Amino acid sequence: MDNRAIGVFDSGLGGLTAVSALRRLLPDENIVYLADTARVPYGDKSLDELNKCAEGDISFLLSKNVKLILIACGTVSSTLTREQMESYGIKVIGVLEPAARAAAEQTQNGKIGVIATAASIKSGAYKARLADIRPDCEIYPVPCPKLVPLIESGKTEGKEVKGALCEYLDPLKAEGIDTLVLGCTHYPLLKSEIGSILPEASLIDVGAQAAKEVKDYLAENDMLSENGGECKFFASGNPEDFCGKASRFLGYQIEKVSIAKL
Repeated sequence: MDNRAIGVFDSGLGGLTAVSALRRLLPDENIVYLADTARVPYGDKSLDELNKCAEGDISFLLSKNVKLILIACGTVSSTLTREQMESYGIKVIGVLEPAARAAAEQTQNGKIGVIATAASIKSGAYKARLADIRPDCEIYPVPCPKLVPLIESGKTEGKEVKGALCEYLDPLKAEGIDTLVLGCTHYPLLKSEIGSILPEASLIDVGAQAAKEVKDYLAENDMLSENGGECKFFASGNPEDFCGKASRFLGYQIEKVSIAKL
C-alpha cells in the first residue's frame, strides 16, 4: 500500500483526459496534476526546450513526494529518452509505449495513422515503435499544429475545428487506415468530430492506455492506495483561466488551482 499521490503533467488541458481515465480506473488514488500553461503549446518547441520543460515539470512533481509520474504529454513522451525517464529514482510512464502496443494489437488491415504535434512527428518515435512491434504495418504519421491551440482556446467543435481535422484526416481516410493513434492527450477532446470523419477507424486514446499501465504497475508493486481520491491542480500560468477551462472539460467544478513556480 502507498497512499502518496500519482503525479501527472502536461502543457495544458490535454492531460486531463489521462486524469479522467485514472479516476475511473483508480478512484482511491490521490493525483497531483501540473499544467504548464505558461509554456503551452509544447509541440512547436525545440528538443532542448522540451527537455528543459520536462525537467522543470518532473522536478516540481518530485517536490510533491509523488510515488509515480505519468507524462500525460505525447510530445514529451516522444522526445524524452528511456534513460532520461529512468534517471529520476521513481517510475516514470509516458503515453507513447502503451498506445503503440494497443494500436498494433487492434489494427486489422495493418494501416495505422498517427496524429500528433509537430515535435512528436518530427521525433519519429511513434512510427519507430510501431514498426518495432508490427514490422508488417504501414504507418502514416501526420503533424497537426492547429489542434492544441484550438483546444486550449476552448474550441472542440464547429467549423474551424472541422476544417482543421479534415485537412489532417482526409489523407488518412484516403489511405484506408483502420486504426488512428490520437498521439496527443488533447485530441480525445475531439473524439466526436474525429469519429464523424473516420467512422470506421479504431481510435487509440493515449491517456487512457497509459492510465491502464499505471494501474497495472501499482498493482504489481503493491503500491495501490486504500484511502484517497483527492485531486490537486497546479498551473504555471493563470490559475483562474485554467480552472474555468479544466472544470468544463472534466465535467465538474474544480475548487482550487494553485500557482506552480517552475
